[in-house]
Amino acid sequence: MQTVHQANNNASSLLNRPFRAPVFSRRWLPPVLKRVPKKTLRSLLATLVLVMGLVAGLVVVRYSTELRKKAEVADDNLSLVVGSVAVEFDQNFTVDVVMNTNTNRVAGITLEMTVDPSLFEIVSLTPGPYFARSGTPYGNLASTTLAAATIDNTVGRATVSLGVACDPCYLGQNPGDGTPPCQATPPPQCYPTSTNGTGIIATLTLRVRHKIGSGQLNFNQANTQIAAVAYSQDVKGQLTSQAMTVSVSCQYIDFVDNNRIDLSDITRISNRFGSRPGDANWDALYDFNQDNVINLTDITQASNRFNLQCN
Repeated sequence: MQTVHQANNNASSLLNRPFRAPVFSRRWLPPVLKRVPKKTLRSLLATLVLVMGLVAGLVVVRYSTELRKKAEVADDNLSLVVGSVAVEFDQNFTVDVVMNTNTNRVAGITLEMTVDPSLFEIVSLTPGPYFARSGTPYGNLASTTLAAATIDNTVGRATVSLGVACDPCYLGQNPGDGTPPCQATPPPQCYPTSTNGTGIIATLTLRVRHKIGSGQLNFNQANTQIAAVAYSQDVKGQLTSQAMTVSVSCQYIDFVDNNRIDLSDITRISNRFGSRPGDANWDALYDFNQDNVINLTDITQASNRFNLQCN
């Protein structure tokens, strides 16, 4: 009992003693530093602490910056490239959908494009070479069609979903003729794009259905989506539409050279209706489709351009 009281008294006396700062000691210093004045050592120590604090701060800032960069999404930009912006009536032309992936590795894309249906008819929407992969165990592979192209010319809309190239065995399909059967080594797989860059995702074929006018081919902002490796969100960036003007060339129909297609032109071709090579009124100039007879097809082709100003 006495021992317990004595221990309590000793503890109380220790707790009640005034606090004293630790005394600077040279015992832990190497011999070289023991000769340095104490004031100088304190300055060196303070400088060392400051430098360590700055280094730690830079590490934290760099780490935070890297985290922020990882959280940010580098946008993929889509644009439309038309071989000839001014196109002729009843003429087919193509538009390439070009993607710039910036720093992303794109795995798939859903495209939806719209056009004025009174001016243009959508003929087809076909995959481009961007996702294609060559030299696989199953030969050269095209991009995977995740959802087949749908075309609605009533409203002027075309949609398709495309992804990276995959082995037919990975997709549950039988390899075609001339390719190896499904095998375990190497295992069937898909081939994500190995590099970033610019490429053609798809090609749209349009036909001019109105005699004159201008319109735009647009991306549907809400329904066009791009999926990239390591990102769960849409990485779609800027979508650039394309203006297209319908024009008419007078090349072979303006026979009287007055920069318009009028009754005088229609009369000239009608007067040669039914003629063939060797006939007195035959002239190959009026045989537009070159089938060696001037018939209703040629007259219709001229009539469709009736009363139009020409370039």
